[in-house]
Amino acid sequence: MNLLKRKNGIYYIQYFDNEENRIRRISTGERIKKYAYKFLTEFRSNLKSISAVKYISLKFFKEEYI
Repeated sequence: MNLLKRKNGIYYIQYFDNEENRIRRISTGERIKKYAYKFLTEFRSNLKSISAVKYISLKFFKEEYI
């Protein structure tokens, strides 16, 4: 996870999303680095608590639906 500042002066969090296999950027909405780091620590703890998405095949979904 990286904290970066864009031209508009707002800090962003850049991280690699394993579920979607791509790099994601999320705005902290902050212009002050201290507050951006606070947002980053809260974001890390929330990211860990989010459960992984369970993918099921169409066959199993059909059986469960019926």
